[in-house]
Amino acid sequence: MCGFHVLKNAMELGKLIYLGEKYRQIAKVQMNFLPFLRNSSENNINLDQIYNADETGVYFRCLLTSTLTGPNEISAHGFKKNKERLTVMTCANATDSHKIKLLAIGKSKNPRALAGIKHLLVAYKNQKNCWMDRDTFIYWFKCIFVPTVVSKLKAKGKPEDSKVILLIDNCRAHPSDAELRHGNISVMFLPPNVTYLIQPMDQGIIQNLKMVYCKNFMRRLINAEGTLTEFQLSFTIKDAIYGLSSSWNAVKLLTLRRGWRKLLFVTHFCSDSSNDEEFEGFRCKKSELTDIMEALKNGCTKNSSLTQLEMPEIENWMNVDKNIPVTETLTEEELIRKIMAPEEETNDIFSESGDEKSSEEKISWGKAENSLSTFLQFCEKNAQYLAQEVVKLHFIKESFMKKENFLSSKQTLEMYFVECVGIKRKIE
Repeated sequence: MCGFHVLKNAMELGKLIYLGEKYRQIAKVQMNFLPFLRNSSENNINLDQIYNADETGVYFRCLLTSTLTGPNEISAHGFKKNKERLTVMTCANATDSHKIKLLAIGKSKNPRALAGIKHLLVAYKNQKNCWMDRDTFIYWFKCIFVPTVVSKLKAKGKPEDSKVILLIDNCRAHPSDAELRHGNISVMFLPPNVTYLIQPMDQGIIQNLKMVYCKNFMRRLINAEGTLTEFQLSFTIKDAIYGLSSSWNAVKLLTLRRGWRKLLFVTHFCSDSSNDEEFEGFRCKKSELTDIMEALKNGCTKNSSLTQLEMPEIENWMNVDKNIPVTETLTEEELIRKIMAPEEETNDIFSESGDEKSSEEKISWGKAENSLSTFLQFCEKNAQYLAQEVVKLHFIKESFMKKENFLSSKQTLEMYFVECVGIKRKIE
């Protein structure tokens, strides 16, 4: 047998040994979870009352390295912006019936790009280094998770004091289970060392979220005017937050179901095979890569560096933030230094980057109406938009007009009242 075949057989054997050990570990965890499942059933805790939460880091405006090294794009500033990040908390239940809105952790307490935004779609908190820490996790648990879950229970006609279990890993930023308890809502820690093998959010769900975000980011990049650096500078934390929220909404229900198979024996959720090749994260990555390549091929981008990109480079770019840390790890010396000389938190209004353009311009109702009408006319005459989409836009415009008329009537009434008061005072 030639050396090549010997090496190939050895590699395949090594893979089988690795997979065998991997599945043994998963089986062991599953057996340890059987009492938990039995106890949950006995205490009327349905699978839709079992949640999992996990954090991930996102380089929210990262460009491909090769696109920053062209003659017009070379800039250490651009490489620095590639590392600007958010930490994102994802959470959903075991029956795909409830996705908790995302928590995004950024550096700035009051980013300029978020000034005046009434509907942020995600929860936002700041932390000096974008880490998840104990205070932030407690805030998320008490102010976001618990109220949202209680509201969901109420909407389903279940008692508000129903038992709910939140499964989390043993991350050092997570407080103790005693601190994370609210009535019958409590947490349970997943076994250490094998968390990555069985934690639902790590079984393709977070990866799916990131892949969709990357695809949408690339689409915006392809359609952008100006240079790549100009696009990167104009892409704000608001764009990232709305993009992440949209991507989270796009995560398929089937992906959520598959994420729980290894931990809770919920193979009945999925009728197809559970082979690694059919793993949802793998399938999503392949799908999003194909979409990006098609967009690059068919797009009318003015940046030649984008048209020269190949799939391996794009795949590496999509995985650039796969394993970035989301919590702070301090040595004993660093911990002592931090306690002895704590750094003050910056409360000033500043953006994630010093050069984000302020978005505090107030848009009048008239300007908004003109823009909406222009967009509606564009869609009506563009075959790319379906009739249903145009109808939805008409509903939006009708709603806009009602709100504008209501506000105008209210202002007219207030002015009339002020005039009446003024006349009365003159008479007196």
